[in-house]
Amino acid sequence: MVHRVILTEAALDDLTSISDYLAEVAGEDVAAAYDAQLKAACLSLTEFPNRGRPRGQFRPGLRSIPFARLATIFYVAEKDQVQVVRVIHARRDLVAAFEDKRDIP
Repeated sequence: MVHRVILTEAALDDLTSISDYLAEVAGEDVAAAYDAQLKAACLSLTEFPNRGRPRGQFRPGLRSIPFARLATIFYVAEKDQVQVVRVIHARRDLVAAFEDKRDIP
């Protein structure tokens, strides 16, 4: 079964923040390439969404997959869709990131 992938407002904000940071430190081309790869990783959840690591300590049903050792994609797999709730850089404090409640529908 193929699942539809939806990115929450918080996940979209995370992607923008990561891209903006990379554009500053590494240039627009690097940022654009990384952003495309990170979005492709999110979309890869259309098939086998339950492959990620359970992360129920942050939210019931939450799972995660790593991306290039630099970010982690957090999501909830539902019957026919996957909701990407956060995309968090490896250096961020996960507890603090999940205190932001924008990702809870």
